[in-house]
Amino acid sequence: MEAITAVRPSQRVEHAFFLGMTLLTTVIVLRGFAPSFFLRGIVAPGGHSYLDPPLQPIRWLFIAHGLIFSSWIALTLTQVTLVASGRTDLHRRLGRVAFGLAPLMVVIGTIVAGYAAVHGFHDVPMPSATFVTVPVCDLVLYAAFVTAGLAARPQPQTHKRWMLLAMIVIAEAGWGRIDALNPQSLPPWVSTELVLLLPLIAWDLTRLGRLNAATLWGGIAMACAYSLRLWVGASPAWLAIVKSALG
Repeated sequence: MEAITAVRPSQRVEHAFFLGMTLLTTVIVLRGFAPSFFLRGIVAPGGHSYLDPPLQPIRWLFIAHGLIFSSWIALTLTQVTLVASGRTDLHRRLGRVAFGLAPLMVVIGTIVAGYAAVHGFHDVPMPSATFVTVPVCDLVLYAAFVTAGLAARPQPQTHKRWMLLAMIVIAEAGWGRIDALNPQSLPPWVSTELVLLLPLIAWDLTRLGRLNAATLWGGIAMACAYSLRLWVGASPAWLAIVKSALG
């Protein structure tokens, strides 16, 4: 017999919120990467990518990168939907996939970031050696949030927030590729990640009267990373590290 957990009315509202936030971050990624990946050749390109001619020998790596990240997004969306449907039994079983997929995300993301740092990021307003701190910080945050989320599986309220924060980090790259939402049009003190964090903060304060530990510490980590990453990226010490590591 399939086990279906009864869902109370108050839980339905909560499930709808987290499903809505997961859908929002998913749509941002799909829209941002539609021209260069998901709908390549169908939607007019909004910029350049390593999938464009002349074809790079390492082109397969960027395709694998897109497929692996897409798999994580699909996994997260499926997991949230299963919980909302009361299928926590399937949610727990399918969640084991994350233990293998998350490290793969970090590894291939690091390789792609390193390649772009050497050969040049497309359509960025600063040297690639400086800009590489953006994906590096995002990968560190993603790894930290997913690790915390998997460790917090016995605490569903904390677990789901860590996993949502990981999706918010992923969504930043998609946001930056949507012309109408270009981060450069925002005030310099506004982070796209922090904008997406605001609904979660409002939800916690409204429903809990306080911030869940994941929301609090995850938000602090995101704010610190956003404030410091480009400053670190422009420092002589960082540039020396990049030159030594990547040549």
